Amino acid sequence: VASDAASCDPQKTNTGAIFCYNLQPLSQEYSTSIAHVSQAKNGRVTEKEIETPKTIASQAEKQNIKIIYTCTDGDPKTNILHKNFIDYLSKFPEKDFSSLIQYANQYKELIPVSDWLHILKNIRSRLIRHLIYLSENHELNIKKSEKGDHFAYNKKVAYSMRDDLALHIFNTINLDMSLDKKDYDEFIFILPFVLTTVVIQSNTLSVKARLDLLELSYQLIDVLSERSCHLPQSPTKRSKDMHARYLTNSQLMRIKNTLVAFGHALTFHSDGICLSRLGTHLVEFIFARMRKMSYNNNKSDVLAKCIIKSEVVKGILQKYGLTEEYKGRVDFGGSRHDQEKWTTNI
Repeated sequence: VASDAASCDPQKTNTGAIFCYNLQPLSQEYSTSIAHVSQAKNGRVTEKEIETPKTIASQAEKQNIKIIYTCTDGDPKTNILHKNFIDYLSKFPEKDFSSLIQYANQYKELIPVSDWLHILKNIRSRLIRHLIYLSENHELNIKKSEKGDHFAYNKKVAYSMRDDLALHIFNTINLDMSLDKKDYDEFIFILPFVLTTVVIQSNTLSVKARLDLLELSYQLIDVLSERSCHLPQSPTKRSKDMHARYLTNSQLMRIKNTLVAFGHALTFHSDGICLSRLGTHLVEFIFARMRKMSYNNNKSDVLAKCIIKSEVVKGILQKYGLTEEYKGRVDFGGSRHDQEKWTTNI
């Protein structure tokens, strides 16, 4: 179940919000479908929004549908889901990634997934706002002003930016350039995030290769975080400099949980898997259809009905093999499993 919120009128405050909960089968054999829509005063998550995916999972189980993951964006109120899962994982004595995935398979609750592009967006903001130290007295040396994509490195860019803008920083081209320039700090900082993005997007890597890259990313993030854990999470206003550790506690928790969740999906549910469904951005296209059908009548009850109407229209179009393009906030992709193409090992 992937959930996200949309403000009724993004240009005005206190106009209400719509929460949408989307069923996203991992296998591309099955279509996604909306499970629930609710109205709220604003788009901030409350206890109600945390419990709703659990209720959906309980009702689905009665119809022999097994819901395994709950996918959300970076709302801090969902940290409790990640804390419960990371506390469970911390009880496992071994650090071997494949063994950890086997242990995660015994988790009794929904496994939390933090949308990967929201993670990258969050890390991008941290990178350009603070002086990150990879270890004591070792400042991360990234000369942002020399980068070609000035917009991506602009600290004034609003949080409402396109969610895929962070991919202008975390990509294989920058990874290659940093090695050519012997800029090893930048290389090691972006490496685990680039590798995980490759896991999601590659059209050729085998399942085993993806699991190998996830394990490497997990270990790198673990080691780098341990080296700088004694530093402050974020600078205080009294600080003379802006130095900070590699990741905040919540970022580290969400990233590690999400890597385990991807590893779990590839280990136990790789047959026909569509990796973009382990995230929230498919909900963005639901909101795009909603906006189109509302004709700017931005009232919560109207928008809720428009979501349902758009789902009916989508079903009709699919029945006759037709498609209608809607512009979302992101162009992310996400590889679909192809037995003939997913063959490249490392």
